Amino acid sequence: MNFEIAELNDNSFMAAQMVQKAIRRLAVNPDTIYFCMRVNMLKKSCSYEIQTMATDGVQILFNPDWVLAQTIEELEFTVAHEVMHVDSFHMTRKGDRDHEIWNMGCDLAINPPLVKAGMKMPEGGLLDWSYENMSAEQIYAKLKKLDDDGELQRPSVPLAGEVFPAPSGEGEAEGDGPSVEIAKAMEREIAAQMHQAKTIADKIAGRGNLAVDKLIDGIGASRVSWAEELKALFTNFNCAE
Repeated sequence: MNFEIAELNDNSFMAAQMVQKAIRRLAVNPDTIYFCMRVNMLKKSCSYEIQTMATDGVQILFNPDWVLAQTIEELEFTVAHEVMHVDSFHMTRKGDRDHEIWNMGCDLAINPPLVKAGMKMPEGGLLDWSYENMSAEQIYAKLKKLDDDGELQRPSVPLAGEVFPAPSGEGEAEGDGPSVEIAKAMEREIAAQMHQAKTIADKIAGRGNLAVDKLIDGIGASRVSWAEELKALFTNFNCAE
């Protein structure tokens, strides 16, 4: 199943099977094929150290007990949600921002297009249409001001999907994440994977996906300037048959 099981027990295997089923279902809908392609490019591991699902840009971690309490439809949403975190470079853009508020800002940025695509958001998902089409940084600034004023309403249940800083070099996250050089290399690799996944998904679906197109067009929101660097990559990239 291409899963790394940290603790061998029935819940771990049943949860991995459920996540795999959710991934397969993403391939059925032309609007979600891209997420199936992308998640299969990432490592997937179970862990009881997180509360729901999480990613650091290299792997997607899932808590077996939480997974088993969700429906397949809710798991489809959460898998796509984690892919959106990765492909929006949220793990390399955090800087020294507050971890919880950054997660809230990121979620409020990526959940609207998933809901618009008809996906079912699980309990713990954040949705506020007033933040639609805003970047995670813009939303964070508004949330941080609310927090400074003592008016921020923090989630009462664990977020349905979390993003951690990217590994800093030796497979372990340190401080506020990787250096600019490591982040740039990581984002370059992710950008190539995004383009490959989109090319394959569009070929299978027979059409493009507006939400995914917008995501790729929005790569410039990264702290690294991609305007020129990715232009040549996306123009010359050849998808293997």
